[in-house]
Amino acid sequence: MDMTVKDISGGTRWVCPNDRHLSLRAKLQTGWSVKTGSLDSKWSTYSNSYSSGTNRCAQSFVLSDEEQQTIIQVIQRAEALNLSEQERIGRLVERLENMKRNVCIVTATKIK
Repeated sequence: MDMTVKDISGGTRWVCPNDRHLSLRAKLQTGWSVKTGSLDSKWSTYSNSYSSGTNRCAQSFVLSDEEQQTIIQVIQRAEALNLSEQERIGRLVERLENMKRNVCIVTATKIK
């Protein structure tokens, strides 16, 4: 799911990566968001401070409630995917161990 937010000048400023990229970035601990496009000269300094009411740059990076909910849903889906993947791998390991116990490696016959 990609989400694009347009800034005041009409250019694309922020894109939410898809679930696969979010998962990879989480594993690499590189963050979940990317900034696309070049900044205008009037936005040359980035400040994360919200105390200044005149700082258009800081105001443009405030996420709406809908965007925050979308991010939370993506994180929840990634966690659910991780859990299901761990369960699947656990079942595969269990099957492999059962096969090792029940089959002769040399002759590939079942041991009773």
